[in-house]
Amino acid sequence: IRDERKRQAVESIDRNMQEANENHTERFRNMLDKLNEHLEKLRARTAAAKEKGADTASVETSIAQAQTAIAAAQAAVSAQAGKTYAIQFSSEETLGENVSETHRSFKDDISAVRETVRAAVAALKSAAKALSSAVAVIAPEEDQ
Repeated sequence: IRDERKRQAVESIDRNMQEANENHTERFRNMLDKLNEHLEKLRARTAAAKEKGADTASVETSIAQAQTAIAAAQAAVSAQAGKTYAIQFSSEETLGENVSETHRSFKDDISAVRETVRAAVAALKSAAKALSSAVAVIAPEEDQ
């Protein structure tokens, strides 16, 4: 790039995309770590409910689905963390288009990872609701 200002702008955009990718993937990893912690607590509560006589078959199925969703999200986050977004261009005339295309690709990739994390959260919520329903069935029996 001949124009120094354009070159600095492109370098800045490139650097910002790399930093944003690192920040997003780190945040997603932290979220998934917390989801795993909640999943372990849910497993413990399920075991306790099972000991009290609750039917936990649907809960265990939901927990397995949540575990699968979390594992898929972790794989997506790891794959995203390994990606780099270098702006490729052949001439200064197409530079703007190339920058936009690279940025759009980055945004699309982050959105896809975000959706897998959201699916993991939804699966965990579903498992928690299933446990709540199973515990609610045995709770009225204890009151009598």
